[in-house]
Amino acid sequence: YYVNADVMKTGSEEEIGAWLVAHENKRSSDFDYIMFCGPEGVAYTDLGKRTDVKDRSYFKAIMQDGNVSFIDDPVISKTTGQAVFHVTRAVKSGTKTIGFIAGVVNVNYITTISDTVKLGKTGYAWIVSGDGTVLAHKNKDFVMKKNFINDVSDDHKDISIVASAMTKPGVSGYTWINGLDSKKDLVTYVNIPGK
Repeated sequence: YYVNADVMKTGSEEEIGAWLVAHENKRSSDFDYIMFCGPEGVAYTDLGKRTDVKDRSYFKAIMQDGNVSFIDDPVISKTTGQAVFHVTRAVKSGTKTIGFIAGVVNVNYITTISDTVKLGKTGYAWIVSGDGTVLAHKNKDFVMKKNFINDVSDDHKDISIVASAMTKPGVSGYTWINGLDSKKDLVTYVNIPGK
């Protein structure tokens, strides 16, 4: 919807920003907001705000590395102050990338989904980002505050090994670890496709 909108052909960031605000009601409820960013790194949101995103990984991935799409690890939104990740797609004029559209997803969205997964009597799902930061876990004190790769006690170094394996593309597996609530826990894992 956004990438193919006629206004994208203008290349005018001001016009695109105004169009986003005028079409805010078209945004899927999966997103906190939608933004357009051009080559200078100024993002225009459908909330009517602007922010500089040149320092963000999704800007580099689309505008410098030439990716057509990219999903970043969660960061704190410069617009809302919430933990979010960005689902980005390049906007093209012919073969040239003139900017990108990003749908901004609140981390709570995937936490809510993860919380619905129940495995037997005590099993649960958890999600870590590419750098090992906990995105979803039954212990809410861990979410966006704990890193399972480099922030674990000596008693739980095995979880660091599992988290490191989980973050490698295309990897799946299982192993036993020292449990957080029990003597041993079986951890099975798989990458989220596309990320």
